[in-house]
Amino acid sequence: MSILELKLKDQDLDATDAAKKVALSILSRSRNRPHFGNAGEVENLISEAKSRCMGRRAALTLAERPIDVLFHPEDFDPDHARGESGSSNLAKIFEDVVGREDVFEKMQHLQEVVRAYRKNGIDPADQIPTNFVFSGPPGRL
Repeated sequence: MSILELKLKDQDLDATDAAKKVALSILSRSRNRPHFGNAGEVENLISEAKSRCMGRRAALTLAERPIDVLFHPEDFDPDHARGESGSSNLAKIFEDVVGREDVFEKMQHLQEVVRAYRKNGIDPADQIPTNFVFSGPPGRL
């Protein structure tokens, strides 16, 4: 967070608290990749956010555009709210699965656990599995 805030300040930029949370979430996931570098990743993230922000601002009239650049969550991650539609996505994924309602219910439970962890500021990746292997013929698990 301190590197992000320092780099934003150095470039006379700012971000909402929600946008900073989204940025930290992205950086947290990036940390698992080889050759991760804190400052370099932050710089790349800000560069991408600038581009998205300018696109968002260009859609506004001159009178609507604020003078200062303030990043919003969608500037860092256009799909930042993907978790909010997780239940409907899960139902769509499992719509053709026959006879394994127990697996669907287990996945629904894990989604609820993830939401609860995030609401309490806990990283769910440290607490629950995030990779699953499903085998069998299509439509059956």
